[in-house]
Amino acid sequence: MRSSNPVFNRTEGFNGTAVGFDPRPTHTELGGSTGRMTLETVIEKTAITAGTVVLAAGIAWVLIGNMNAPDPAVAQAAAAKAGVLSMFGAIGGLTCYFMPELTRDALFDALRRRRHYGTTGTRLFMDVRATFPQSVIGFSGDPKLGPADQNPVIEAMMGDIIRPGSTPMRLAVEVIGTAPVERLDILHGTQVVQTVRPYTAADLGRRVRVLWQGAEYRGRGRETNWRGRLTLTGNRIARFTAVNFLNPERQVCETKPGTELAWTSVTTGNLAGIDLWLDDAHAGVLDLETNIVSGRVDLAALAGDTINFEGGGLDRRLSVYRLPEADWSSRVTCAHTVERTGTADLPVYARVTQVDGHQAWSSPIYLIA
Repeated sequence: MRSSNPVFNRTEGFNGTAVGFDPRPTHTELGGSTGRMTLETVIEKTAITAGTVVLAAGIAWVLIGNMNAPDPAVAQAAAAKAGVLSMFGAIGGLTCYFMPELTRDALFDALRRRRHYGTTGTRLFMDVRATFPQSVIGFSGDPKLGPADQNPVIEAMMGDIIRPGSTPMRLAVEVIGTAPVERLDILHGTQVVQTVRPYTAADLGRRVRVLWQGAEYRGRGRETNWRGRLTLTGNRIARFTAVNFLNPERQVCETKPGTELAWTSVTTGNLAGIDLWLDDAHAGVLDLETNIVSGRVDLAALAGDTINFEGGGLDRRLSVYRLPEADWSSRVTCAHTVERTGTADLPVYARVTQVDGHQAWSSPIYLIA
């Protein structure tokens, strides 16, 4: 069914000049072959992190919204709950739109205003709103791309474009997950400026997570194939479980009972890992060896922090940190205050990570000069 609202590609809708540009919704597949300039960004197969997308869009002078969608090549397998094809490392994502009614016009208005957030396939709830202590200027579209209506406002939500001047923005975020929430990050562009976890250091104990993530680069062939092995000395593994192993052809195997595990895994910008429940929470040494990066962790020194071993590529790393032994809250809230400084636009958005490996990204609230 054809919509009355046209969708423009790069040649039709963006010729490099801001004057007269009509900001209609367009989509781009990150890591794909479509060369479109976009106002809405589809993160297919969680190809790359949303922070990288926001940075790239800023360089291109485009204010985007974050969305997730399935790749047609794996959608049928994912819908059949058959995992994914052997070369892929993630299933299709989902997008939640904020609409006052379920109509075509309301959907296209949500697209134009970036009133949506994307997930890696889970159906979590996310609400991102902001208030201002005095009136600021809100825009109906990006004023750099042509005429846009402007009105005084004291509230905003994800996707809005605001000229705050020197007025601080008070951000409020609520997430209700489909699994316990591991962390909620607030980002300014690509920089994490605040992290909230719905548990405390006192809740940490015998559960240790070994996590790997990232991709080779943006574009086709970005998959990173991991071949790893971990060895525990001076302690024993009481039990273990795989995290976000979406490909049924890739598994974690216990090669030596209680002390050694091996695995093969693939990431395309997303994450996977293993949770270990140890006999003794603070004894022993964990040796990690992969074809990408390796490292050693003294468990007596591992507290509430995260130990990272950088693996190059696109946000590629191996991480080790503790989690609570039992499940915890799937709801988390966050309050954050920000003042825009300098001359650059500042995208402020939220990223949530669940303990099962699913993630979601809100569309940014843009604070412009």
